[in-house]
Amino acid sequence: MGDIFVTVTGDINVIDTPAFEVMKSGAVMANSGHFDAEINLRALEGMTEARKVLRPFVEEYALQDGRKLVVLAEGR
Repeated sequence: MGDIFVTVTGDINVIDTPAFEVMKSGAVMANSGHFDAEINLRALEGMTEARKVLRPFVEEYALQDGRKLVVLAEGR
């Protein structure tokens, strides 16, 4: 799987639970489209044990299995 995922589709849930389940720890996600629904943050939060702001507009989601995924600009 990749290291960086950027969505630009304008569609909803382009990156969803099946992708989160196989992403390696340290993967970074961002959305460059007009809508904030392309990364399913609600599903990601459901898999998350802890969330931490690394710096402004950079959040780390620590998953229950120990992996950590990074989301830029709240997925917007």
